[in-house]
Amino acid sequence: MNEIKEVKPTFAIEPIATITSVGTVTSNFKQLKNQAKSIKDYYSRIIFTEENMKEAKEEKATINKLVDKVKRYRIDTVKDFKKPIEEFEEDAKATEKLLNETSSFIQDQTNAYESSLKKEKQDQLSEYFNEYAESLKIDFINLEQANINVTLTASLKSLKEQVKSFVDDVEQGIKLINSQQQNNDRMLVRFKQTLNAPQSIITVINEIKAEEETKSAREEAEKANQAILKSQPIKEEPKPLEEPKEVITITFKVVGTKEQLIDLREFMKVRGIKYE
Repeated sequence: MNEIKEVKPTFAIEPIATITSVGTVTSNFKQLKNQAKSIKDYYSRIIFTEENMKEAKEEKATINKLVDKVKRYRIDTVKDFKKPIEEFEEDAKATEKLLNETSSFIQDQTNAYESSLKKEKQDQLSEYFNEYAESLKIDFINLEQANINVTLTASLKSLKEQVKSFVDDVEQGIKLINSQQQNNDRMLVRFKQTLNAPQSIITVINEIKAEEETKSAREEAEKANQAILKSQPIKEEPKPLEEPKEVITITFKVVGTKEQLIDLREFMKVRGIKYE
């Protein structure tokens, strides 16, 4: 079977609207208005009496009927006169609405297609980024950090060149940090945060210098404190005065051999115990 190809319709006309004729309303209201003015002038000149009261009331009733008729003609005529304008306005608004809907639909479809193209290009770029960074054994960066603007007009080749340049700069930063004689690990930690090798090196050097100065100042203060303590004489704590012991007198009888009694006497002498 042959596939039936959809035929695209086109706008073959340009919008146009003109007033083909200006509506003309035919009435005798001007004559009626002149008559009303004459009657009003008439009644403004006469003096109302019992004789003309009946005529005046009848005139008023007639005028009220004329007012109702004029009002009805005014409403109906204006409505008929406005009808083609209202129909035109309704058609114009409906056309505008449909045109806007068509434009929005086309815009949504083009946006969706362009987004799919950008996503496809973004996926290809991400795959290249991961492969190239892995080949250089760099695992702490991501594509977002490269700040690459993926557009429909940018070629994939030019975008890959931007990726390569970014990853190469990171590699050079790592080499610069590894060339330092000391504190490489600490500098690398800082570099992973900033991706700025010179700044990371200077920052770490300044931090270590400040830490050493703080440590040196603390040690000097400790030495000075120890020197002050050594120069001061040591004060001995006064010994507490012994309370005088109470002297008591007791009487007891001792029974033992002669030698034992002699020893007891000598012991008492040595201890300063008085006896009789």
